Amino acid sequence: MSSRYSGWTGRIGTVLLIALIYSFSEWLFIVTMPSFMSVLSLPEKLLTLVRAATTLALLSVAALLPLQVVGLALGRSRAAAVVLWVGRMIPGFLAGSLLLLLVDNFTYTVFGLGISRTAGVWSRGFYIVLYGILIAVGMRGASRMEAWPMWKEGRRRGALLALPALSVALLVVLGHGAGSGSESPEQTRKLPNVLLFGIDGVDASHMSLYGYPRRTTPHITRIARDALVARDNFPNSGHTASSLASIFTGRLPTATKLIFAPDILRGDDAYNHLPGILKRAGYSTASFTLRHYADAYDFNLRGGFDQSNGRKESRRRSSLLFTAAGQDGGFLLETMQDRIVGRILHLAGEAGLDNAFEQVTDGTEFTDPERLDQLLRFMKDADRPFLAHVHLLATHGPRFPTRKREFSRGLKQDEIWMDDFYDDAILYVDAAFGTILKDLQKSGLLENTLVVLYSDHGSRFSGYHATPLLFRFPHAEHRGEVTGTSQNIDIAPTILDYLGLEIPGSMSGTSLLSDPPRTGEARPVFGVHRGRHRVKRNGLWEMDQNQTGPPFYSLGYPSMVVCGEVYCLDLEAQLLYIFDAEGSTASCEPPSPEEAEAMLLRHLEDNGYDLSAMNPPFDRVFREPEREDTGVQ
Repeated sequence: MSSRYSGWTGRIGTVLLIALIYSFSEWLFIVTMPSFMSVLSLPEKLLTLVRAATTLALLSVAALLPLQVVGLALGRSRAAAVVLWVGRMIPGFLAGSLLLLLVDNFTYTVFGLGISRTAGVWSRGFYIVLYGILIAVGMRGASRMEAWPMWKEGRRRGALLALPALSVALLVVLGHGAGSGSESPEQTRKLPNVLLFGIDGVDASHMSLYGYPRRTTPHITRIARDALVARDNFPNSGHTASSLASIFTGRLPTATKLIFAPDILRGDDAYNHLPGILKRAGYSTASFTLRHYADAYDFNLRGGFDQSNGRKESRRRSSLLFTAAGQDGGFLLETMQDRIVGRILHLAGEAGLDNAFEQVTDGTEFTDPERLDQLLRFMKDADRPFLAHVHLLATHGPRFPTRKREFSRGLKQDEIWMDDFYDDAILYVDAAFGTILKDLQKSGLLENTLVVLYSDHGSRFSGYHATPLLFRFPHAEHRGEVTGTSQNIDIAPTILDYLGLEIPGSMSGTSLLSDPPRTGEARPVFGVHRGRHRVKRNGLWEMDQNQTGPPFYSLGYPSMVVCGEVYCLDLEAQLLYIFDAEGSTASCEPPSPEEAEAMLLRHLEDNGYDLSAMNPPFDRVFREPEREDTGVQ
């Protein structure tokens, strides 16, 4: 028994050691790149490593312990040898996965070749064989590590056996307060469905609903007769993930600090949001968007959507895991999981790796029909009130997919941001909206569904172009117009107000039903835009790590729209840009440049930004700041 006990001690120690090495290697790779850890201090980064590594080590040991019990019970039989081999698969898989990632990262960085570039059977087969060899090498190495003399020394063995217990205690302490938000459904009255229909980058000034001479939105205009339409609405960000996070949380990006990838929601903001409230109220929830730039899981929205772009929260998001590893440690573990699982799925012929950048910038990568099909199936199959969110990208730009030619007939899209193709893209999403409404009506769900239409930002990723906002309530309740200036953070409070659910005090938006903005009211709309410095990594655009730290993190151009004027700060150059807000219908007296500058700086200070390096008053520039047309969200 003693030798067998020592052998299993070696196996436990080996699994722990390989899990720790795997975690450290992945942490080192991620922490040296622009990532969600870029905004953390060095002690916080190290703490994230400790939490994630300890959790992975414990999970690995937990998988091995049942085999240990069975192996000890079987003695020295042939069956025990099989159990031993299976047990070595755990460290072998970890080691093989780490080696595969190292090889793939090296070949992709140096030669531009890697798993994501494989397409045919032979190239994928090569990597599958390589992965199998690396796992076998890992198992062989684990077998040798198990025989290390240190596992047989009494004192070290005792320390080794105490490690899991000490780790559990450490995780309980470190994980305390890692997140909030109840997972248990609340018992409520029967509530209507909610459909959030998002259109990427649409200016209200290009929609016939808002007076555009071209008939670009016939279906939306028709439904608007029975809806509440915001006539002077603005987004709170020029970037999709940031805008969606503000819509869901009802909070400004300057408050959540989610501006641009790789920013994520943290603390209570990760849990207190519209999808989470509706989920706890008994709703079935799903989101159909785009990985990386618009995916709720990718920007760390938790406890909200049951599924997001084919991934299910119930399978990949354990509250116990995040209590143990903490929010940042848990997010690191998920990032590590996505890096290896995505490659495995890609080699298996599944959609494990994708290039989100190409999907949103290249008209040939047009995936809106797939999103629409997923949405329609979800609404049809839902067995309880649903929250369905879909975000279409035909209008994203800078090039637009050509389905039905109306305004671009006979033209060639040989330049970027061509209005004729943009208008055809708007016509396409209008038709998609009409299809969804027709399906709801046909299935008898329309009069039990609150339909909300929004755009995340204006064209060319602008946060200061007026954008559409429309609420179609069941039985055409509350129809009319909101003529005062509204903003996208008003969406969640308005929905909750209509449903009779409590609006959290954390939401800074207001309900357009109970507290609509008044005509002529000088209501400021604060927005954000990323900084100048970005890098492209694995097909994705992210902020340069050097531009994600304090005092302004990835915030480059905070702006304020008020009374039809835009005031935009360039924090790096310390300039104040002043220009007209495109599409605004406001009729009030805007503040002076001095007043606007003071309002913007006070807003930043109130949200925790360090302004000690600022030296107001800033120089005035009476035009819109120039921005690069890179086609990123």
